[in-house]
Amino acid sequence: MSTIREHLRPGSDMVDLFARWRGRIDANSRRAVVAYTDELTDFRRVANNDRNRTAMVDFAVFLRERTVALAAEDTPFTVADLDTMAEAGRERAVAGISPAAQRHVLLIHTTLTLREVDEAATPRDVDDVMHTMSWLAPQGTAAQAAYTRGYLLGQESCRPVVDRVRMLVNLLLTDDSMAS
Repeated sequence: MSTIREHLRPGSDMVDLFARWRGRIDANSRRAVVAYTDELTDFRRVANNDRNRTAMVDFAVFLRERTVALAAEDTPFTVADLDTMAEAGRERAVAGISPAAQRHVLLIHTTLTLREVDEAATPRDVDDVMHTMSWLAPQGTAAQAAYTRGYLLGQESCRPVVDRVRMLVNLLLTDDSMAS
C-alpha cells in the first residue's frame, strides 16, 4: 500500500485537505468541548470551572494538531503523544468522570473527527480522505487505549478497591472490551 506522502503530487489537493483541516483546529476543538459538555453531565460538571474548561479545550487542540500533522506525514503518534493522552485520561478519572462518560466521550470524539475530515474535504479529495481514514483507524485505537489506560490508573488513585472490582465484574458480565 502506498503512503500518503507518495500521493503528494504537484497540484494534489492533499496539501489543501490538511491545510483546510488544520485551519479549523481551534473551532473544532471548541465545538468538541461544547459537544462533550452538552451530552455528558460529568463533563459539564468538570467544565463548570474556567480553568478546567480551558484545559479541556487545550487538550482538544493538542489532539487535533497532532492528528492533522501526523496523518499528513503518515506517521504514528509518538510515545510522548500517547503519554499526554494517558495523562488526560488520568485527570478525567481523578475529576470524577464516570466509566460510562469516559466511554461515551471516546465515541463523541471519534464521530467529531470523522466529521472534521468530511468538512475539510472536497469531492476531489476521495483518495486522500481514504488514506487519512486508513491512518485514523490504528492511530485512533492507540489513542483511545492510551486515554483509557490513564483513566484506569486514575481510577486506582481515587476509587476504593471494592468499587473497582464491582466495575470489573460488570464489564466482564457485559463482555465489555474495557474489561481487559
